[in-house]
Amino acid sequence: MGMKWGGVAIAIVVVVILGMGYFALNNTADGKEISRPLVKVAYIPVTGAHHVFIAQEYDYFGEEGLDVEFIPLQSSNQEIEALIRGDVDMVAVSSAIPVLTVEILDPGKLVIFGAQNPPIIGKPFDSIIVRPDSEITELKQLEGKKIGVFPGSTATHLLNVFLEQKGIDAQSIKFIQLAPPTQLAALESGSIDALHAYEPSVTIALVNEKARKVYGGVYAELLNNEQNTATISKRFLSEKPSVAARAIRALSRGMVYLQENEKDSRRILAKYMKLDEEVAQKVSLTYTVPYYLLNMKTEQEYADRLYELGELSQRVEVQSILYAP
Repeated sequence: MGMKWGGVAIAIVVVVILGMGYFALNNTADGKEISRPLVKVAYIPVTGAHHVFIAQEYDYFGEEGLDVEFIPLQSSNQEIEALIRGDVDMVAVSSAIPVLTVEILDPGKLVIFGAQNPPIIGKPFDSIIVRPDSEITELKQLEGKKIGVFPGSTATHLLNVFLEQKGIDAQSIKFIQLAPPTQLAALESGSIDALHAYEPSVTIALVNEKARKVYGGVYAELLNNEQNTATISKRFLSEKPSVAARAIRALSRGMVYLQENEKDSRRILAKYMKLDEEVAQKVSLTYTVPYYLLNMKTEQEYADRLYELGELSQRVEVQSILYAP
């Protein structure tokens, strides 16, 4: 009797196991695997992250067999710190300065797989703006004032250098770091006298007549080279090479799409950044180029320029940290 029931029990277990196997094999959606690798991507919610929104809109990560979590952060320093800690796997766009600084202090941790095109002087990504009723009409009048700047060390230092080169006493100016969502409110309230703003904040303020431009294109004038970078963790590349390659390919597709499809890209920008139609059409776009289209001469010139400005403690050979599949 015991043997009989024992055989029945074994048969039941076998049926359950086979059933679970069948369920696992057939519980798919559109032919995709149930469990896909998850990639965590940090970005700053400015127009420089345009390729992130395009990748979301067209599910480029999904087409690569990946799940993705896009994580908005407020500064390049936060992004790179998160990348070093392993909180994220890649950074869609950040200032190149913290990336190159990490390479100087702790080589071999990060790999660049994209960089932003040089800014266009006539279509600046950044501008110094003031309230419409402000008495400030020229850079010299910024002396002794409070200027809102993007969070992190890069914006403050480079604006400081720019103003000094223009003959402005930057030491008399108080630079106040503000997260993008709070910048325009701070300017309108009068808690700051001027704002060094990035897109789309610049166009939002101008279109809504909340600000007046005093100077456009600080970065275009100071650093006419490829600037921001797209970066991935070297550890992620080493431990999950296939996943990393597919993730890079997904974001690279977004970069290329932006360059080839401006009209639809503006629609996508309006959708993901919740912009009015007029703002979306007028905002200055920034283009990030994938690694295989990079101009290494201008990329190296940018790194050398940062060294000359004192942003980097030593020169960096950019080619050595460029993604090479």
